[in-house]
Amino acid sequence: MVIGLEHKEQDTKKSKSLSNCNIAQNEKSSKKKGYNAQLEALNIQYHQLVANIPGAVFQFGLADKNEISIQYISEGIYELTGLTRDEFEGSISQLIDIIYQKDLNSFRKSLEHSIENSEPWNMEFRIITKNTGEIKWLDGRSTLKLIDGRSYMWYGVLLDITEKKSAQIRLKKINEKLEQKVKERTHHLKERVKEIRCLYDISKIVENAKFSLEETFKRIVQRIPKSMQYSDISCSRIKYNQTDFLSHNFKNSDWKISVPIQNKANIGEIEIFYTEKRPQESFGPFLEDELKLLEAIKEIIERYLEREETKKELLRKNHAINSSKSAITILNMKGTVEYVNPAFLKMWGYEDKKSVLARSALEFWAEEKKAQMMITKIFSEGKASGQMEAKRKDGSNFIANVQGKIILNEKNEKTGITASFIDVTDTVNAKQKLEKSMEELKRSNQELEQFAYVASHDLQEPLRMVSSFTQLLQKRYYDKLDEDANEFIEYAVDGAKRMQNLINDLLTFSRVGMRGTPFEPIDMNKVLSNTLQNLKFVIKETDTNIIYDELPIINADRSQIQQVLQNLISNAIKFHGKEAPKIRISSTEEESKWIFSVKDNGIGIDPQFFNKIFVIFQRLHKRGEYEGTGIGLALCKKIINRHGGEIWVDSESGEGSTFHFFIPKSKIKKNIKMSDKI
Repeated sequence: MVIGLEHKEQDTKKSKSLSNCNIAQNEKSSKKKGYNAQLEALNIQYHQLVANIPGAVFQFGLADKNEISIQYISEGIYELTGLTRDEFEGSISQLIDIIYQKDLNSFRKSLEHSIENSEPWNMEFRIITKNTGEIKWLDGRSTLKLIDGRSYMWYGVLLDITEKKSAQIRLKKINEKLEQKVKERTHHLKERVKEIRCLYDISKIVENAKFSLEETFKRIVQRIPKSMQYSDISCSRIKYNQTDFLSHNFKNSDWKISVPIQNKANIGEIEIFYTEKRPQESFGPFLEDELKLLEAIKEIIERYLEREETKKELLRKNHAINSSKSAITILNMKGTVEYVNPAFLKMWGYEDKKSVLARSALEFWAEEKKAQMMITKIFSEGKASGQMEAKRKDGSNFIANVQGKIILNEKNEKTGITASFIDVTDTVNAKQKLEKSMEELKRSNQELEQFAYVASHDLQEPLRMVSSFTQLLQKRYYDKLDEDANEFIEYAVDGAKRMQNLINDLLTFSRVGMRGTPFEPIDMNKVLSNTLQNLKFVIKETDTNIIYDELPIINADRSQIQQVLQNLISNAIKFHGKEAPKIRISSTEEESKWIFSVKDNGIGIDPQFFNKIFVIFQRLHKRGEYEGTGIGLALCKKIINRHGGEIWVDSESGEGSTFHFFIPKSKIKKNIKMSDKI
């Protein structure tokens, strides 16, 4: 039993020992599987990590044969290069084939340098992608390790830096442009400083009152070339008043710009020459800034010339004022005298200006209130004029015509008054005498007209008696008297008739001023119609041809204007030549009047008699040649004068005559229609 138990115990121990061995083996197998799983997981994580790295991860090796082989390269290389998996066969030759030609030599040298110096390989280079032909920039970065003392291994990454490089290139261009602009700005600023200095110097030259015009131009022309951008090859010339002003280095050439100098008195020119071609010929022979500078110099010179002209004008005006016979004064805004010319002192009787200046202007007038009103009017309305009684130093008075005007400065602000005075005492007195004489003449004329009317009227009755009894004597005793007696009776009858006509014409003449009717709108076409109706028998007898235009409506005395037309047409018929009379009646409208014309083809009038024919009782022909009293044209003149117009004649002896007269316009401007004519 004991032995059996011992065997049993031994079996039990052996069984336990085998069981523990199996457990250990199982545990070891489980650990190995765990390591493999972890390794696989790490491998997956590594590939995921590499896949997420931008660009491509690589491992290049260099063996004894000095050939670089690809030990490993990530999937990103295909996207970077456009190469396929099959095109990578363990060699970097395909990669080298797509490197940009200009970067290939540098690429090889950089690898050699890395090996020779056992340094990391870092380089930026360009490739041309296989699939699209696109140029890309790559950044290669790696570490170098020596394996087994014989082989080299590069571990690194290729990154796409195309956008970065593009940005750098753009930035470089921007920087280059900025640098260029800074240079240009600096140059521009230097040139502007030169130009400003030039304009300042020229301004100082023209402001110097000691320099004559010639000296001024001589100094300006020497200053201009120094301010040009190419001052070493530029020279200048100023032409003015037929004189040339030259810079010291002047030389005429084909490269020239110029600007005109314009002035009231003269015309000139500023010229700039380049003695040789300037470097930047592609931009034209001259720069725009140089032309602008010339324009600025031109403005300074023109202002200088204008100022000089103003000085001369002021000197001339000052001379004119001092030598003027009119008294002139200037008052300030308070009405105090600030200036008087010599004529003022003489007119008011003062010896010097000190006794006049700084005094109130009112002190020099006998009518102070009227003078104050005029000053107030000038300040409010800008000007005023009139006559006032002035007071001399000795207390005597005189009458002065006053013309006053406000003085304005550049800002259009009132600064005072300028006034001129003329002593019109003698003129006023003469005018008063003339008015008195005119009044007396008017009264005398009225008396004469009344006398002429009364005389001619009172002469009518005795003249009719003489005429009637003379005609009766001729009728009853013509056959009973001898030849001489009959001739005497004929003379008496003819004289009585002529006296009758003369008295009638004189009566008509005197009635123009005394018995005229008020002016009213009259249709000149109807007036002409009535006139021709009155003359129809003589028109028919003489075979007269009358042409007339449409005539206007005027304000006039109907009967008197008809008398004028009738006299003019009658004369045209009476004084006709060998041909039948031809008469044309027309009118012309002007701004303030109507001009009427009566033209004939008669015997004409010698120009030396143009004034004589309008004088009463004046005749150019004997009574036997043409009948009439010599009052007709004088009557026309008096009637036209009463209407505010004038009458005149254009003629040559033997060439016919044209009588013109005008009537001032009234508010009536309407013309009569042709249907209203005769």
